[in-house]
Amino acid sequence: MKKYHFTVLLIAFCIQMILSCQDSLAATEVAAGSCGDNITWKLTKDGVLRISGEGEMKQGEFLPEPYEGIPKKVVIDPGITSIKFRSFPYDSIKEISIPDSVVSIESGAFQNCRIEKIMIPDSVEMIGENAFEGCSELKEIHLPGKLKVIRGRIFSGCVNLRNLVIPDSVEKIEPLAFYHAYGLTKVTIGKGVKEIGNNIFLEADRVREINNLSAVSFDITQTGTKTDQVSWFVNGVRTKSILPFSVALGRGRKYKLSYQLNGAKVRGKLPKSYRYGDIVEFPRKVTKKGYIFSGWNIISKKKYLAGKRCMGLEDCKLDSLYDTHGDRIMIPRFYKVKIKRKNRSSALVTVDLSELGTSYFGTILVCYSEAGKDKKYKVIYREEDKHKKVKIVMKNLKKGKKYQVKFLLTDSSRYDMDGVKKAIEVVKFDGRKVYRHR
Repeated sequence: MKKYHFTVLLIAFCIQMILSCQDSLAATEVAAGSCGDNITWKLTKDGVLRISGEGEMKQGEFLPEPYEGIPKKVVIDPGITSIKFRSFPYDSIKEISIPDSVVSIESGAFQNCRIEKIMIPDSVEMIGENAFEGCSELKEIHLPGKLKVIRGRIFSGCVNLRNLVIPDSVEKIEPLAFYHAYGLTKVTIGKGVKEIGNNIFLEADRVREINNLSAVSFDITQTGTKTDQVSWFVNGVRTKSILPFSVALGRGRKYKLSYQLNGAKVRGKLPKSYRYGDIVEFPRKVTKKGYIFSGWNIISKKKYLAGKRCMGLEDCKLDSLYDTHGDRIMIPRFYKVKIKRKNRSSALVTVDLSELGTSYFGTILVCYSEAGKDKKYKVIYREEDKHKKVKIVMKNLKKGKKYQVKFLLTDSSRYDMDGVKKAIEVVKFDGRKVYRHR
């Protein structure tokens, strides 16, 4: 029995030692330096960037170039009073902790961070322009209760920020405040707002609800919203003026969708209409014997030119703000692939792009590996100026072996050879074939 207890204690001790070593390793310092007169920074191996000291941080980036992609979490210790211009413009950062000693956050402080949620303490009285520009993962933010002004372009490029509540402490919303915040759908204007600038919703064209708790009235046509595409209503009555203490609801213009399937079979529901501002998803399971499906083409009903002036959707989604809007004809896009033995160690892949119906795509990716060895894919990348039959050679093949061959039709700006090799496991290919080399 004593031997049993001794064994249990020994195992527990070993586990504790392992955990202690892991904690010690995680906290290992990678780099350190200063970012203010009385402020230091320390970056540890686990990706935590800690800011300590008293007073204002210095302006601009401070991390040496080799360490810019390491920080995942920023911890600002109490005592720091100001976060300066472009202090943390690192797209590796996913979490930020701000103490209640901070009173100001200057322009561009968190540009391009990948934070999803941030709580700004009520001690903060000023947030500068472009403070969260490019924070494409941001979904939730708490604005402080002492904030007086919402400055321009503060959430530009925040595609996932849907709902924003402006605190009652805010007295002024500057022009272009929500410029290019194209994820926003609902905005609540606090009770204390006294002044609203022009074009506050310029290029924020998904806003469909404005809850005005203030005593200020403003003309919706002066906010930058596209009133030719979106109609606004208060209590069911169409309006151009957002009155005090009212809720205004927007409704995008409705458009029709029709289809030319040309013998293709579709699994899934085909949308028949959409409204301006919608992101419309089309079925991905579309088949046609002898062909590989690579997405949908969009053609205007008013300017039908049999494949010319035809726009292609690569991911089967239509964003009516940026891709196109209007009554549209949707046509599935296909291409043919043939694989034929060339010699004892190679095969010729012929990709026929002549029936695409659009000039938008001109790059074909072919990835192949011996069956059962998916992690050893070889990548072939070809860019063509004209759509025709593209010929690609698969090399170093073995007689009698089966090969998994994947295909992707894309545009040259989306993938390059290095990018595909790094992301081979997550790239969504159009289709695949099994080839046995003879």
